[in-house]
Amino acid sequence: MFRSSASAMAIFLLTMSSQAQQKLTAPEALRKAFSQRGTMTANRLKLEQARFDAGASAAYPATRLEAGRDLFGPIDVMGGADFLLSQPIDIFGKTQGLRGQARAAVAVAMATYRQSALDLQQQVLITYANLLSAQRLLTLGKQQRDLAQAVLTLTNKRVQARDLPEVQSTRAGLEVQKAELIVSDRQATAETAALKFASALGSDAEVSAELSSLIAPAYIGGVESRPEILSLKAEENQASADSRVARQSQWPDLDLQAGRTSFNTPAEYGARLQLTVSLWDFGANRNKIRSSNAKRKAANAAYHDAYNAAQKDVQAASIELAAAERSVAGYQKLAGDAKALLDRTQHGFELGASTLLDVIDARRALSDAQELTINAQLRQDLAIEGLLRSQGLLLENPK
Repeated sequence: MFRSSASAMAIFLLTMSSQAQQKLTAPEALRKAFSQRGTMTANRLKLEQARFDAGASAAYPATRLEAGRDLFGPIDVMGGADFLLSQPIDIFGKTQGLRGQARAAVAVAMATYRQSALDLQQQVLITYANLLSAQRLLTLGKQQRDLAQAVLTLTNKRVQARDLPEVQSTRAGLEVQKAELIVSDRQATAETAALKFASALGSDAEVSAELSSLIAPAYIGGVESRPEILSLKAEENQASADSRVARQSQWPDLDLQAGRTSFNTPAEYGARLQLTVSLWDFGANRNKIRSSNAKRKAANAAYHDAYNAAQKDVQAASIELAAAERSVAGYQKLAGDAKALLDRTQHGFELGASTLLDVIDARRALSDAQELTINAQLRQDLAIEGLLRSQGLLLENPK
């Protein structure tokens, strides 16, 4: 039951009317996926969470208010007062160090968010290209079936006119059966591709049949936008900020305090500067600084390694795209030559100058060339997606 429902859904996606059909280019499909997929919503909320956490951790030291009253006689502990207002004063830049940590944490979250967007773009573009290729192959299969049917009709006429033996009709009929089976298989492939594309998109929509290939990026070479590069750079900055905060934690804390004495005595008011110094932490800060420095060096080494590897990825993707473009141009020319050969052979068959075998061979040559062209176009689309991914480029920026 599930299988039949899924098949019906895919058929609907492939055959819906032009009035209700959604025609999507690749950037439009990405915008739709970015706005509808739950995974992007979740990662967007995580990014907002990181920004809120950063705002909280980087805030200026809070003003404190203390109030109390003696219950059983006057009690004065460490000069305490019934009313005390205290404001830390950051003269050593500790808040600035915390803000550096917060900025680095947000940068890490941004890199994670960009990685999720890049992963979704990869899924959408690959399923987009596969569906487009499946539709092209299905259309080609139907054209080949119609051509085989036309050859069968012409063959039957010549058999009836006793220009050809009856076995030739059988042979032409087998070609029609073969073409029907190919169309059936490609219909199933197109249905599967439609379901996968709808899943990637987060809705039921069909890729535009008029759209050809994806558009290659105009600029090739930069890798600074790759999420892992951004993440490693942010981790290095975060480690530097951690080291700074650890060093600053050894410095004194200064508070400006204003208070009032017990309510049971004549009111007395006063103000003071409170200096608090950490005398001995048993090596805690020293180890924190060492840990932060080790983390920074590790992130820096990983950054340079990833950067070099990313540049090689871009070079490889560029070579693959150039080869795919050459293949498309070559196979398109081959298909044009094969089409011209079939036209001449079929015309000769109508005049009795060519045999049925000549027509079948010419038709197969055209079919092979056209299928190779479609496969080369798919390779080109996938190469474009690979080039985009190698540079960390997004066709559409998620909101």
